Amino acid sequence: MGYQKALEQTIGVPFTEGNSVNILKNGNEIFPAMLKAISEAQETISFLTFVYWQGDIADEFAEFFSKKAKEGVQVKVLLDSYGAFPMRKELVDFMKESGVEVVWFRPLSRWKIWKMDNRTHRKVLICDGKIAFTGGVGIAEEWNGNAGNKNEWRDTHFKVEGPAVEGIKAAFIENWIEAGNELEIAKEASTNLKKSGSTKIQTVRT
Repeated sequence: MGYQKALEQTIGVPFTEGNSVNILKNGNEIFPAMLKAISEAQETISFLTFVYWQGDIADEFAEFFSKKAKEGVQVKVLLDSYGAFPMRKELVDFMKESGVEVVWFRPLSRWKIWKMDNRTHRKVLICDGKIAFTGGVGIAEEWNGNAGNKNEWRDTHFKVEGPAVEGIKAAFIENWIEAGNELEIAKEASTNLKKSGSTKIQTVRT
């Protein structure tokens, strides 16, 4: 038995074929790619993060989300209430006023102290249901730059296109529903994702 079959039988999730994966290193590669995808979205944007702090990049993401919402794009932003606690309230208000659906995952006031650490650490961006980003980067000034000094944190993110996007999207939907929202039928024009490369991906939600 090969490793692929072993993983599929053990985890219960099949690999998808025909994906493309671009590895993005540090903020100077990650943030421009994400913002470009947001700016080019025509129908939907779904964004989930544990870390949304402060700095110019935090403002820039809020501005991009708000601009697309005003253009009529459905923009959903799901923020972990603990990890994104340092985020400026003005940014949240700005996005909401622009038509962005901003939702807090497990608001701290509603959870018992022994459940405080039951958070979502996922970092996901899906644009038009066709392009997905996931990895370790947070939306904060600490990740800006190219890890050239102690104030610039290093990280890796992945841009994924192809059938595997559905699995990444499912991770967002899972937390979106858990935050008290209803499941909605995809607004994108087509959910039948075409092959975009030759990479096999097994998307596992944890």
